[in-house]
Amino acid sequence: MPVLNSSRESGGNPLQSLLTNKLQACRPKTGTGSTIIRIIPEPSPDGGFYPMVKSRVAGGYDFSALVVHGLAMYWGLSDKFSFISQPLGMPDLANVHQPVCGTFIRAKHRMKTGAVPAGLSEIYNKVFAKPAESSEPLSQCKEHVILQAVVLQQNGQKFEEPKPFQAVFLIPSAVQSINDLLAQAHEDGKDVFDPDKGYLVELSTLPKSPKEGRMMDLMRCNLLDQMALPAEDCQKLWVPWDQGLKLISYEEQFRLLVRAFGMDFMESLWGDEIKRACGPVAAPAATTAAAAPVAAAQPHAPVAEAPKSKTLRVNVAMPPAPAESEPEELKPEPVVPAAPKIASLASVLKGGKAPEPKSPEELMKHFQEVMKEKA
Repeated sequence: MPVLNSSRESGGNPLQSLLTNKLQACRPKTGTGSTIIRIIPEPSPDGGFYPMVKSRVAGGYDFSALVVHGLAMYWGLSDKFSFISQPLGMPDLANVHQPVCGTFIRAKHRMKTGAVPAGLSEIYNKVFAKPAESSEPLSQCKEHVILQAVVLQQNGQKFEEPKPFQAVFLIPSAVQSINDLLAQAHEDGKDVFDPDKGYLVELSTLPKSPKEGRMMDLMRCNLLDQMALPAEDCQKLWVPWDQGLKLISYEEQFRLLVRAFGMDFMESLWGDEIKRACGPVAAPAATTAAAAPVAAAQPHAPVAEAPKSKTLRVNVAMPPAPAESEPEELKPEPVVPAAPKIASLASVLKGGKAPEPKSPEELMKHFQEVMKEKA
């Protein structure tokens, strides 16, 4: 099992540590040139492809081909880790009971209510302190949309050959925009993902405007030209999510969190559960690995024109090209046993999550009830 260690100072892309080497992380940014992608449709068991909209759900649509996950980035006081918050094989576990999300929720509650245990004030203050040039050691997990695409241009840098096997991570400010774009396309009778009739999508910056209530740059999504991607290519380009994402077990998440914050801090939040999860050894031996670097983008480059050809040709035999300095932790791994359950985009936008108890004591009682039901 890889150690998901990443650092801003390393110059690497921490998102790569969340993927196996079957996919490469693509991170569109605001404040740069635009990113242009062709989303790959999700194959269905009958040999065809799911439509863009699988079903209508409360508040919107359940889209195929994309997943929604909470990400915790650069967590830790010394070692820095990045996590997908959902534990492997536990897709229905509420946020308060997930080791990653639950740690933030419980610690924040103790800070807000003045319930920090005696003798731990210093470490709690360090955990929530914001360093001048980096993120907080512990911060709220943020929902990201992840989709697979062929990338023609990234942050203003146009590629000579389209880049396949890309996992595109859409930042939280793009979640509403991609939902609105796909919903409107569906209502207009367009399937953006369809191999024959799909479209290019542009991810660009919506500049901040205090007059319009935008206090920071946001990411917006727009449809460009219709662009076919041959069905046989789509079948070869698609990587099942259970083979592309690195989900780690409930117990392993706790072990890494103990390494990141120490046993005293974690035990103050989780009680005996942390000892049970970690076992007799509190944490595994450290293995630090820098994340794979990504090519530097050319900021503020002009937006590339959509290709004149109406069919996108991709070298599907080209494997993901890992950087020469790729650490051992990103080498191929056994396929994980179960695909992650996908939360609908509509439920995320509505905040459709299970009610969350207030105090750490209530959380633990609720957790025990949940685990008893699963037994």
